[in-house]
Amino acid sequence: MELSEHIWSAAGFVLMFLLGFFALFINLCAINYKLKLDRGCFWFFGIALVIFAAFRPIGLARDDFGYAELLNELCPNETCFGGKPIQRDFIWYHLVIWSAHLSLEGMLRVSMMLSAFGVAVKLILIDKLCQQRLLALVLFVPLCYIQYDLTQMRAGFAITWMLLGVFFLVRSKMTLATGLLFTNAAVHLQAVFSPMLLIYKVFRGRCIGFVFSILFFLLLIYSGLYPDGLLLKRLGFNSEYIPYTADFTGVSVFPLGYWPILLYGIFVCNTHSVGNQKLREVVSASLFVAIALAWLFALLPAMQTRLFEFYAVPLVFLAGNVGDSRVKITLTCLLALTLYLRLELFNDWVLG
Repeated sequence: MELSEHIWSAAGFVLMFLLGFFALFINLCAINYKLKLDRGCFWFFGIALVIFAAFRPIGLARDDFGYAELLNELCPNETCFGGKPIQRDFIWYHLVIWSAHLSLEGMLRVSMMLSAFGVAVKLILIDKLCQQRLLALVLFVPLCYIQYDLTQMRAGFAITWMLLGVFFLVRSKMTLATGLLFTNAAVHLQAVFSPMLLIYKVFRGRCIGFVFSILFFLLLIYSGLYPDGLLLKRLGFNSEYIPYTADFTGVSVFPLGYWPILLYGIFVCNTHSVGNQKLREVVSASLFVAIALAWLFALLPAMQTRLFEFYAVPLVFLAGNVGDSRVKITLTCLLALTLYLRLELFNDWVLG
């Protein structure tokens, strides 16, 4: 690991320490102006994250050079005429290729600024839907910001699109919510299952049914009763992804590292004091979609885990509404720290 990577890695740990410290201090201590202090710290750190997403060094995220290759294929020689045709993720690519007159580095910077805009929108949504904004931000960093807004930028922007849909669902703006969720696949193909969040009413007052459905899919996954490659091809999934499993010999079909997200989600989704009822229902639907896709793509570990975490991101909204319970506050911070350590020490996603 180079010196610069050590520096960024250390900076990531410092950020998580500061976020966790202030979140615990503000929420566990009896202090005056708690809500104002929480919101002030939230926006202080949040604005710093937006700026970093826009102006971070190119190459820090492991997918940066992959994006450079994609953009170069689409717009060779600083023009998009004669380049590779856009076959998916139309909205994201068309928001980026307007900068084709710039150098490749300039186009990458525009991509990062688009991600920074997505982060800003997510922060506004957290501000609107959460009472404990700093707690939500603590979980947001390892669950979404590092993996998606810094690394998988197209998927990160699609999460912004999806969370806007969640926001309008909670606010009962069904036309806007439906429009966003159904068009999200045009931002990134990974979001093609976003409309399934509209089943949220199924989980109204059905705590046992929600838990049973999660356990049912886990049973299918661990017993090996999941679709094989032939069935995935018949369902229309691109066959080029099916051999992907060859690179993951010995990998668990649903790694234990994802259990903390699942258990935390089950806990907060079924706690009546966490958020309002509609928010819990929508997040429950999102978690249901996440585990259902984990079953559907159990044959493809990379796709399975990416989709699971993609649709688990709305948990951030419940993390910001856990109330005064010391247990829930502490569990939220522990989950965030666990996820960050997993990313930083084991998966080597971005910060060194």
